[in-house]
Amino acid sequence: MKQYLNILQIYVKHLSRLSLIVIAFFICSSVTAQNWNPIGAGTDDDVLALIIYNNNVVAGGNFTTAESMVNRIARWDGTSWVGFGAGFNDEVKALAVYNGELIAAGKFTSSGGTLINRIARWNGTSWIPLGNGMNNEIHALTVYNNQLFAGGYFMGAGGNFISKWNGTNWSEVGSGVNSMVYTLTVFNGALIAGGEFTAAGGNNAKKIARWDGTNWLPFGQGFADGVVWALAVQNSSLFAGGEFTTSGNTPVSKIARWDGSTWYPLGSGMNERVKSLCPVGNELYAAGVFSIAGGINVNKIAKWNGTNWQSLGIGLNSDGYALCSYNGDILVGGAFTNAGGVTAHYIARYSALLGVSGQTSAPEKFKLYQNYPNPFNPTTKINFDIPKASIVSLTVYNSEGKEVKTYYYGKLSAGSYSEFFDGNGISSGVYFYRIHAGDFSQTNKMILIK
Repeated sequence: MKQYLNILQIYVKHLSRLSLIVIAFFICSSVTAQNWNPIGAGTDDDVLALIIYNNNVVAGGNFTTAESMVNRIARWDGTSWVGFGAGFNDEVKALAVYNGELIAAGKFTSSGGTLINRIARWNGTSWIPLGNGMNNEIHALTVYNNQLFAGGYFMGAGGNFISKWNGTNWSEVGSGVNSMVYTLTVFNGALIAGGEFTAAGGNNAKKIARWDGTNWLPFGQGFADGVVWALAVQNSSLFAGGEFTTSGNTPVSKIARWDGSTWYPLGSGMNERVKSLCPVGNELYAAGVFSIAGGINVNKIAKWNGTNWQSLGIGLNSDGYALCSYNGDILVGGAFTNAGGVTAHYIARYSALLGVSGQTSAPEKFKLYQNYPNPFNPTTKINFDIPKASIVSLTVYNSEGKEVKTYYYGKLSAGSYSEFFDGNGISSGVYFYRIHAGDFSQTNKMILIK
């Protein structure tokens, strides 16, 4: 009998340990899932492009419905998905804001019954063509020197694979490049193009080049063995993501950083293609086809903290194609239907608002701290204290009092928080940031110098 009792005690002991493991698993899974949330009912097909316009999330892609018929483009107003007029007859692959108007580009050739060759602007009621548009797909848009630049598969429209719009006409960008452009950004006063090309303006340029307003120039040794799909600027660094594995003799597995003279790896990089990059403060988010980053399992999305790659919960169940930052969250669009264990159809958000670590009690009073660094270029960190649960928003204004960006946090618990403001796409100057938390408000000044 004693022998049987001993066996029973051992069994119960191991059963208790197993129960604790199972409980811990579900607790950890729950915590992970809480960081990921769907955005409404999502869409019915791939999301390929994201942007923030008039404080709404705008998504473009191959979908035709998002709660209602929307035809490849829709906006999230905080409550529901809303379409833009008749939408488009084919994919939207790129979005931009130019002269205060939303620009959409991609594979489409019409909106309703209106002929629109691959690029259009939203006038508040309908989609209007930009000149004669392009004769093939557009993959990338950006604004540089007060002009709209488009890159893609097209020829003509004043340029080879890249062209610029001055508000009236399309014109060439030098002699262009010799193959497809997939991504565009602005860095250190120059336009940066990435893609499949090997020459720009007649000069050797392995998948990446810069336009200084007059000439095309190569960017170091570039990437001889693979396409550049994504570009991003963070502080004083330029990041490139794609399918490449080397720059010259330097291993850079799918992602690299330009330090002013050379392309450097970010840890051991990824095992597969990077499709999109998004900087938030001192962290860089990447999405794509990869399942491993820095030697750890990440499943299509990861963040670089300056030293290591980190996962975002259990990641996505299929590819991530587009990223953007919105109100303290990271938004991702792609081909997935599950994010972090949560059902999310082709678009989801991950909470990136930072609570200050090491806090043992609630702050004593409401406070908005001076941003740091100040002056800044192009990102800065804004800290604030909330002593009791409150509805909180943070708004940035220019020197004329016009709203530049608003972060709506909803109801935050008591605590200390940090937000990163990104000054990419706005000019140097004096800006003001104001917090509203319940009945409390405070305004501070900050200076952007580029």
